[in-house]
Amino acid sequence: MTDPAIAPVSPSGADGKARSLSAAFFQMAARRDLAPAGKVLINGRTKEGLPRGFFGYDYRQLQVDPDWKPDESQAFPVVMTRGPCLIFWSTLMHTSLPNVTRKDYRMGFAARYVPSSVRIYPDTDHVEEYGGRIPLTRYSAVLVSGDDRHGLNRISGTNLLGEPFARR
Repeated sequence: MTDPAIAPVSPSGADGKARSLSAAFFQMAARRDLAPAGKVLINGRTKEGLPRGFFGYDYRQLQVDPDWKPDESQAFPVVMTRGPCLIFWSTLMHTSLPNVTRKDYRMGFAARYVPSSVRIYPDTDHVEEYGGRIPLTRYSAVLVSGDDRHGLNRISGTNLLGEPFARR
């Protein structure tokens, strides 16, 4: 990477304490000075005077060291036009500025690419986290390539419209 604003951050502080479960990550955080003037966070949540959280959840509860704070001066915006997507490692610290439009909206997808030997949601019929409960009755994985030689997960061959997924 050649952008000087993108700086790798050590997962450990000077005191050697672990700061993240990630071996290394790039730091991104919302910057109030980049938000449109006069706009407010739709869910109205702030922490330490800045818009924060996913519907008010405080992800600092998941930190190895709850007292650690990222150096937000190292944060940088990733401005995107309509159409492209951004893919990153799941442990990358990230956030987005508030969506201030009522008509056009952005959409986020969470996807994992794992070998078929990984049990995706073992021994459960729901996911419970951050105060919500999501049933897995309609969940299934999609086989992107190769064969499922393990049979550990529900594999869907079609989308919700019944159209088959292309296999490679």
